[in-house]
Amino acid sequence: MEATTPDNRRITGAQLIIEGEYLVFSDYSEDHANSIDRDLDIEIAELMALTRRGKTFVESGICGYARLRDLPRLRALHATLKLLDVPRLAAIDKTLRVLPPDTAP
Repeated sequence: MEATTPDNRRITGAQLIIEGEYLVFSDYSEDHANSIDRDLDIEIAELMALTRRGKTFVESGICGYARLRDLPRLRALHATLKLLDVPRLAAIDKTLRVLPPDTAP
């Protein structure tokens, strides 16, 4: 049996954070037309209360995961490996938002 070290706990904890974010936000990456069937502000407020995270983080999570609709291979890879946290997904979303509309994904 492997001994538990501070590094092992950190690695495990970091992975749990990303997996938790996936559980909270991954529905927004699905292709169905209405991921948010109600008012976005209500959705954000509820997620803020559930996650105890700020508005910017929750909005970034929703937008970052929603961006994965445009990137099906990355979405599939992330569903399998869960390597991207909300800030990284938000960076991808922010970068793609500034590209011209005719840019191929």
